[in-house]
Amino acid sequence: MKKECDLCHQPLTDYQVLFDRRIERMEYLPMGDDFQAVAMVLSCDGIACYCSTDCSAVGVQKGLQERGISKTGGSIGPLTSCAKCGGLVDMTRPHAHYLEMEVIVHKTPTQTSLTVLYDEGLADVCINCEPDGAFLAVTQQAAALA
Repeated sequence: MKKECDLCHQPLTDYQVLFDRRIERMEYLPMGDDFQAVAMVLSCDGIACYCSTDCSAVGVQKGLQERGISKTGGSIGPLTSCAKCGGLVDMTRPHAHYLEMEVIVHKTPTQTSLTVLYDEGLADVCINCEPDGAFLAVTQQAAALA
């Protein structure tokens, strides 16, 4: 875990705001006349860690802009628009989901766990707009299992 805020460089406390990218796909489970959406997280990359919502407001906006991603909010799908190219994202297939989470960090000598206080989906991005090696490897693995 990081020891200082990625924006102001103040030491982090147990309260932190995380900016993450998850590679995930959605499953839709029948629930009576409706369905329940369940995110299957294939991998997660921590982009940045902030000491406060003030720092995260600046840092997250900058991080999205650097990646050419519009803040469109998260979707549970099954179809949504890519926050980078505007094309369709099939949420049942692997895609990138950017999110912000306020957490409390719990540390013991042998493990670290998080209690999520609040999370907000920021954007969903299609496979064509996330061409990095880690994403492609996870996508190929997920496709082989599907």
